[in-house]
Amino acid sequence: MKILVIDASFITLNNKFKYGDIVPQLQIGYIISILEENNYENYFLDCKLINDMDNSLEDYSNIAPNIVIISFNTYDYKFAFKLANFFKDNNIIIAIGPHPSVSPSTVVYENSPFDFVLRGECEYDIINLIKNLDNMEELKKIKSLYFNDKKDSEISLINQFDELPYPKYHSYDGQYYQILPVPFFKKAKWGFLSSSRGCPNLCTFCSPVHRTSYGYKYRIRSSRGVVDEMEYLVSIGKNVIEIVDDNFTVSKKQVFEICDEIKKRNLKIKWTVQAKADTLNRDIIFKMKDAGCFCIRMGIETGSNKLINNIKKYNGDWKNLVIDVFKWGKEANIIMNSYVILGLPNETKEDREETVNLLKEAKPDFVQVHYFKPYPGSSLYENISNKEDFNEYLYHYNCSSEEFEEIKNKIHKIVYFNPRSITKHLSLFSGFYIKNPKILLRLINFLFN
Repeated sequence: MKILVIDASFITLNNKFKYGDIVPQLQIGYIISILEENNYENYFLDCKLINDMDNSLEDYSNIAPNIVIISFNTYDYKFAFKLANFFKDNNIIIAIGPHPSVSPSTVVYENSPFDFVLRGECEYDIINLIKNLDNMEELKKIKSLYFNDKKDSEISLINQFDELPYPKYHSYDGQYYQILPVPFFKKAKWGFLSSSRGCPNLCTFCSPVHRTSYGYKYRIRSSRGVVDEMEYLVSIGKNVIEIVDDNFTVSKKQVFEICDEIKKRNLKIKWTVQAKADTLNRDIIFKMKDAGCFCIRMGIETGSNKLINNIKKYNGDWKNLVIDVFKWGKEANIIMNSYVILGLPNETKEDREETVNLLKEAKPDFVQVHYFKPYPGSSLYENISNKEDFNEYLYHYNCSSEEFEEIKNKIHKIVYFNPRSITKHLSLFSGFYIKNPKILLRLINFLFN
């Protein structure tokens, strides 16, 4: 039996991606590992990395898979159906990922090319489904499974995911998956791992699709399990690691235990995390730096306390908190990367100026500026999705394209185009760019196009 696994993130990433984060879906890596453990012949198509989709689909069609597993979010819904119709031809088509998990009835219905939906964290259920395709009685026992003869299903969550096998990294070509420059004179070989699942935060701009499909309950791995996987990644040649958690620093206890375990084993590896400002303090930042963390990526979003309170990101003085966190990061010599959103609901020109002024004070090393996009499933998305000018890949409030470009260019000038920043950037990353010239070209394209 041949099984093809597809990450259908094609339109939103391949056509929009310029510079910054591009990471593999670890759930797919776990699934591939479990398929191999059960001796299934498998293939992987990552649509984020495909330039000529039609020829690539023909190549994978020649493999003649019996089962096709397609992972997708709401933004990739139409493209996922295109893939399902292309590969149908008597094959079994299984949908996984955020959109199928939250809205299975929009995926499996009469005459749909999809046969099954597995909802939530389906790494183990996928094997039960494959092994019992001809056994209706057993299929109906799989709680996360939705199909035309079984519509009572539920989101599956894995509480003890230390027991999962490591994602199969031969499926992930490290030359394509990149985050940001690394302060070393080496060819970057990225590895990726997860130390937690779920998110306890209730930010209104974030995706309820993601939060529903993977849970609000915050679940952590053991510190030993996390560092075991770090050692495994080093053993297969990775020299920099991205911990892909939405917020690595929710649990101070876990952060300290992981850092202590890294130091105990004398593991020399650079790693980076994403964190929320109100879960950071000076002690945590210096602890992570001492254990090899070289970069913290953080959503600043806006410099307006009013807006940050409105989106339920933080209730308090956001500006001073962000300034303090960036000050501690610089004291620890950690690279501070920031994300900014323009066009939040009720945002004014004065709010955008507050964002610019916050960046002037915080002085991040990197910044990525994004339009506000309400995620499918949120009340904001439902309110605007029927508007005549709605574009599902780009929608914003109170900020025209011209204003966006003007503010973005002003922010780039503050962060990138000043003598202090240029000097620091060259001192940190010149060797990296010599070894990784494609990343330099991406940065140039990102800044000037």
